[in-house]
Amino acid sequence: MVEKAHNIIVATDLTRRRNQKSAVESLVRLQSPPDTLQLITSLQTTLELEEMLGIFMSGLQEYLPIDGISFRSVEQGMAIQLGEQGRHHAGYGLRLHDESLGEISLSRNKPFSEENLAIIEHLLVPLLYPLRNALRYRTALAAAFRDPLTGINNRAALEEAMPREVGLAKRHKLALSMLIIDLDHFKKINDGYGHAAGDCVLRAAAKLMHQALRTSDELFRFGGEEFVILLPATDIGGAHIVAERIRKGMASHACHCDGEEITVTASIGVAQLEKGDNQHQLFDKADRAVYRAKVLGRNQVICFEE
Repeated sequence: MVEKAHNIIVATDLTRRRNQKSAVESLVRLQSPPDTLQLITSLQTTLELEEMLGIFMSGLQEYLPIDGISFRSVEQGMAIQLGEQGRHHAGYGLRLHDESLGEISLSRNKPFSEENLAIIEHLLVPLLYPLRNALRYRTALAAAFRDPLTGINNRAALEEAMPREVGLAKRHKLALSMLIIDLDHFKKINDGYGHAAGDCVLRAAAKLMHQALRTSDELFRFGGEEFVILLPATDIGGAHIVAERIRKGMASHACHCDGEEITVTASIGVAQLEKGDNQHQLFDKADRAVYRAKVLGRNQVICFEE
């Protein structure tokens, strides 16, 4: 059951929709409003969103039982769930001045009273500025790991992801494969059609590769016309299938750039993480494979072999 859903927090004032009592009126009925000083101090200790919401949930639980909190931001395409979902929910849209901060919902199995809602609304106020800062930090961090031309992950993101994915693969005894994709004769495109056309081809290639992958796969622009793909839970046979799908798609797809139709092919090296490999060795094997693909005539997939 959703109770008092879609309440809105504007700036540091809490207001409910028409025909509902205002949060300020509710707070008047509280015998002793919660002390927010400790909560304010705690919320300012982190910029990690999930940790911040955990601090908020712990602070709230000092005053009333809450089973779970869910947070959603459409702008950032993210959703976080802490604790368990209860039968009854109190939902709020969060805004600070003209900036949307997403939506938060608190749930438990016992219905929320007006006094409960007043406590929640009183404690939501200190969350607004730290939440705004955490969302901006997240946006800045994402931009630092994003290639501005193609919109995909960049080399810094690859360097962050590699040890994590290798560690996960070893810990859970899962396969992990890597593709290195090099666009063939890309300098000729820049020289013949101009750098704007070259940028157009890079964007089209990145889009085509992204469409060929699963949501769990990760695509990176390593630099220039070179791309890297990490394929979790995928052995070298499965990686070869993905690589061939990308190669064929690239060769049969014409990029439309400023009235020109430009076709580009790709040389692809494939390698699988083996026992004893680290992230550097995995990359080196894929790199040697793509070099061999170029030496053997380009527009082909080569799997690394010892």
